[in-house]
Amino acid sequence: DDKIFRLAFHYLAADSRNNAYNCNIEAGKKALNNFSFKQAVKFYYNALDIIRNFGAKSEKALASRISLSLDIIDLNLQLGEHDENIHLLEEIKPFAESLKNKNNIVKILFLLGRNFSFIGNNHLAMEYYKKALPLAEELKLTDILAVIYSSIGRAHVYSAEYNLAI
Repeated sequence: DDKIFRLAFHYLAADSRNNAYNCNIEAGKKALNNFSFKQAVKFYYNALDIIRNFGAKSEKALASRISLSLDIIDLNLQLGEHDENIHLLEEIKPFAESLKNKNNIVKILFLLGRNFSFIGNNHLAMEYYKKALPLAEELKLTDILAVIYSSIGRAHVYSAEYNLAI
């Protein structure tokens, strides 16, 4: 039953990049299905390292890199790896901007705000939330808008700017 985990390891060790990438993605999914978030992140990082080191700079490769990074970031949120998330988000932000993918851009800006908020840097969190806000409104992303509005209001309360919190 754990054949995919062994294959992911062996293909990686053998430097069979395509097979290693695919097996590490599948192993990550399987680990995630078993609620083993740390193990899933490990396999996803293996796949991400393959893209980083050997992936083409094509639009498709960059989109895969962004998507995989966002999957890792979602898991890292649950694991409390906020500094690592900030690093990953700053790494993929220029790629999303070059692809002009508004959905990814707004998600990255929102997640930067969220992760900075979690580490207590409300000033930077506010900057990223304010950058994400117009895009989220344009795209009508109500789930992101709700968090942005409440986070901005909460940050104003923490700063004793009660009139701005409304």
